[in-house]
Amino acid sequence: MYFWLMGIMAVYNLLLYASIKDNTLLVYVAYVSSMTLFYLSLSAVGFQYFWPNSLW
Repeated sequence: MYFWLMGIMAVYNLLLYASIKDNTLLVYVAYVSSMTLFYLSLSAVGFQYFWPNSLW
């Protein structure tokens, strides 16, 4: 559920960036997305669902 909330937050801020055009929102979207991918890679959820054939 945490990863879904982070994804929704990134999409919401991306849409907010599209309407406001403030560069700090784009940086925040990049930060939230990268932290979500980082936590996915640390947990077994990312390996199990998103990249199961990547053993490296």
